[in-house]
Amino acid sequence: MKSRWSLVMLLLLLLGWAATSASGVSSRSLPLVNPRSNGLETASSSAKVAQLRDRSLAALSKALTSQAVAKSSALASEQVQIEAMTTASQLKDLSNQATMQADSAADASREVGKVVEAMETTKQDTIKLARQLAVDRVREMFKDQYQALAGWRETVLQDPHTKAARDGPRAAEPYSRALDVFYSRIQDYQAQAGSLARKSIQAAAEADKVFDAAQAKVKVGDTIGANQDLELARSKRAEAASYADDARALQASAGEMNGQVGLYYSAGQAAAERAAFMANPNGMPALPADPNLAYAPPAAR
Repeated sequence: MKSRWSLVMLLLLLLGWAATSASGVSSRSLPLVNPRSNGLETASSSAKVAQLRDRSLAALSKALTSQAVAKSSALASEQVQIEAMTTASQLKDLSNQATMQADSAADASREVGKVVEAMETTKQDTIKLARQLAVDRVREMFKDQYQALAGWRETVLQDPHTKAARDGPRAAEPYSRALDVFYSRIQDYQAQAGSLARKSIQAAAEADKVFDAAQAKVKVGDTIGANQDLELARSKRAEAASYADDARALQASAGEMNGQVGLYYSAGQAAAERAAFMANPNGMPALPADPNLAYAPPAAR
């Protein structure tokens, strides 16, 4: 680039020197020569000067062209340098990313190694836990399936014979409880009637004794004592009669309730038969296997 600028400056100096020389020659007083020779020489000098000027201009044009090419090449080189710097920056970023990823991979590898070591130390416990979890999951699966089949069991897996045998006694339970109450009350009434009968007999016996004592007092002339004993005897006999009436009433109630025992028994039996018929209207026989266990797995040995 410097050599080209030096060449341009040299050409400009030559052009300036040539012009100066021509003007000086024309202005100085030259010795007299042949006009024809002088004209030829002058024409030759002008032609040389013009030729030299044309060459200088051509050289200047080439120099300017070379300068433009040089500037274009400089711009291209700067662009290439900028692209190279950008590429270098990108490569540096990629290198940094690769380094960071490599570091992350190394950290992950170390973590994996720690996990593998931890798994090795807890392998037996993990196997036991996995086995237990599998058993629990299968148990839950069967339980969920059993609950999902509840409607099917209630509609399909039915044993009318067993249901009738279960519903019959259940329908007769109220009558059985009533009979138990009846029997208990009958026994209480009979026991109370017996107690009142014994009290009546005892009161009657005491009344007879007091009456005999009153007669004895009459014989000896003790009228006041005899009257008192007679009043006492009459009171005892009234007490004995009251006891006897209560005993007969209780005995009658017990007898009446005892007469209703058959009715309750018959009503309970009828309720049981009706419930059994409603549970098994077609009179189906007993199933050969329990439907609740027919599809169950065998018991563990």
